Amino acid sequence: MVERHRYSLWTKGKRIIRYGYCRLLRLQSTPSQMARGLGVGVFAGSFPFFGFQTLIGVTLAVPFRGNPMMAALGTWISNPLTYVPLFVFNFKLGCWILRLEDMGLNLSTIKSLEAWQEWGMSSIAAFMAGCVVTGVTLGVLSYWGSLVWFRRQKQQRLQRLRSQVRSDQGTTPVSRVG
Repeated sequence: MVERHRYSLWTKGKRIIRYGYCRLLRLQSTPSQMARGLGVGVFAGSFPFFGFQTLIGVTLAVPFRGNPMMAALGTWISNPLTYVPLFVFNFKLGCWILRLEDMGLNLSTIKSLEAWQEWGMSSIAAFMAGCVVTGVTLGVLSYWGSLVWFRRQKQQRLQRLRSQVRSDQGTTPVSRVG
């Protein structure tokens, strides 16, 4: 009987993250395209269109000439752990921008559909205004931050390849005798 090597959940998670990181580095796009894709993905992820954020992000990546894979990844700025804080912030920001009263939004009233209906169109307008401002801000910040990071990663990869080529040139190839 062959005994299998058992990995812990932590080890499996690290391997999955490492694999994703390596795949990310090997995408066949320029750093600018990858950063644009991430930026539009983060923008799309700032809106409450559950289930459609990835589709919107990938669709926006086309006219902005961004990487669609990075756009899909960027939409995960809003995930099950960040939905409520992000959208409460967007709503409060929209109320501040449109100079509306706070409307008493908190975690208990956000779950109540009746509370949303009482607030009417002004709540939707405030929410969307906050989403636009947050989306544009986070999208631009993620674009510039990731552009610097992607360029640095590409430069480091090129340096590693150059050093490998130099070290390979120093050795003599072995010829096969037939």
